[in-house]
Amino acid sequence: MRGWAMVLAGAPNEMAAINKPHRGPRSKYPSVKSVDDTDLLRRLATALAAAGYDTLDEQAKALGIHRSTAWTIVTCKHKLGRLNIKTRQKMLNNPHLPPGVRAILQDN
Repeated sequence: MRGWAMVLAGAPNEMAAINKPHRGPRSKYPSVKSVDDTDLLRRLATALAAAGYDTLDEQAKALGIHRSTAWTIVTCKHKLGRLNIKTRQKMLNNPHLPPGVRAILQDN
């Protein structure tokens, strides 16, 4: 038997084992690194607000990134809990980046 005939004829356990990737146990507690990175996102959001960038459009332009990326930073809901190095570099290369935000990025 080949292909779908094998699945239809039986052997569901074999196919289930093949189709499910093994995932190791996930920790209930975030690592210290992810807590620090989330703190970085909060400090960036606070620095933007302190610099007078109140709307999402203004914040995205000040950071030199897309609105959706700015949204994840400002709301501290980044899927990785940290910034990608390319995003960080893009922000640092922006000449309109507020000095407080630049200082936070360069410290980390």
